Amino acid sequence: MSALNASTTSEMPRDAAHQPYCILHASLQRDQAAQFAVTVMDVAQGLQLCIELANNSVLTRSMNGDAGSDDAMPILNMDGIERLLRFATSTARLLADHAESRIQWMNEFRTKGDK
Repeated sequence: MSALNASTTSEMPRDAAHQPYCILHASLQRDQAAQFAVTVMDVAQGLQLCIELANNSVLTRSMNGDAGSDDAMPILNMDGIERLLRFATSTARLLADHAESRIQWMNEFRTKGDK
């Protein structure tokens, strides 16, 4: 069995077949401000999805109250909505905390550079 593993490992490619996708131009991939902008965009899109799912479920539930028995099922139950909104709130808080620490660092860096 070890001979089989040894022969297969020597034939494996050194580079991964999957290369991670990066929206940034190659010249910006090490730029901290650009990386933060990408993080904000990714988090904002995730938050948007969470809020849309919760809103859709609330709206469907509300419309079901006005409709007959052939009601469409909401995507989430009330517990799921609550959990998703708590997740979105926590995520927004973490993003704000991260931004605040970045701002503090930039201000400290700037004041050190002025001296």
